[in-house]
Amino acid sequence: MNPVHLVIPVMLALFPAAQAAQETPSVSVEVTTAMPQQHDFAEMVNGYGSVETDPRATFAVSLPLAGQVTQLMVVTGQTVASGQPLLVFTADPAGRLVFEQAQADLKLTRAALAQTQALYAQHLATQGQLDATRKALADAEANVATQQALGSGRSRIEIKAPIAGVVETIAVATGQRVAAATSLLQLAPAQQRLVRVGVEPGDAARLKVGQAAALVPAFGGATFAGKLLQTGQAVNAQTRLVDVLVSMPADAPLPLGSVVQAQIESAHIQAWAVPRGAVLSDAQGAYLFQIDHDVAHRVDVKLVQPKGDSVGVLGPLKAALPVVVLGSHELADGMAVRVKTP
Repeated sequence: MNPVHLVIPVMLALFPAAQAAQETPSVSVEVTTAMPQQHDFAEMVNGYGSVETDPRATFAVSLPLAGQVTQLMVVTGQTVASGQPLLVFTADPAGRLVFEQAQADLKLTRAALAQTQALYAQHLATQGQLDATRKALADAEANVATQQALGSGRSRIEIKAPIAGVVETIAVATGQRVAAATSLLQLAPAQQRLVRVGVEPGDAARLKVGQAAALVPAFGGATFAGKLLQTGQAVNAQTRLVDVLVSMPADAPLPLGSVVQAQIESAHIQAWAVPRGAVLSDAQGAYLFQIDHDVAHRVDVKLVQPKGDSVGVLGPLKAALPVVVLGSHELADGMAVRVKTP
């Protein structure tokens, strides 16, 4: 058989396949894109805590007298005004005796001064004796005034709030007998509150006094601005977290004990700002796609600001190449794409 006759059928058989290959369109995915931009982002340390009174402003109410609590007029958590009665206290009889003795000493000292003055007028007492008697009188008057201020002269003492605030704790009960200088209750100024926040030990080293914080009520409500007041150096044995203190606005309507999330700005960093929908994740971590000549290329990134519609990422992005926003879930590295026109 003529070899030429064999070549012609083979060529005719291959021609339709080659033509079909030329007519088959290449596979591509339609996507929408956005341009990445450099932006300043805050690195955040997050933690949860609760509103409590500022321990530096707590006021302890006590009496320098022994006695018995006969009536409690407030309860824990109650808001009180300055001068509002808190409790009624009955002083021990011994305190009354001390006051009566001070009064008796004052009466005798006054009589002694009058006698010394008369003798001095007759030149029967010296100037030194007169001065000593006057000094004794001044001491006796001061002692009586002190006992009156302490309440020794009264058997029934109504203790009033020295400041406006909130009753934080009550350490006594009605009928209880207490020693002198015993703390009866504690008041905290209503406007001086803070948030005690627990943070992970690994994050605590990144915190510094003065850093800004956003306070978000756990059960909804407006966000408040605060600042880091104190950083902790030890792990709380109960929570296994490090406690830090964050200030809060005086007018924030958050009662004591309210649960709050604190977002503390630990540092600022320059990162790429991209739409949230552009960032994907798999077993290797976060990534996105950039388009170069209608081909998608995977770029591994690290999230530094995962909140908001625009998120911050670190990675080898190219400023001139757009990132895929919609359609990225269908892509693989090196796949052809078609950019959807507006």
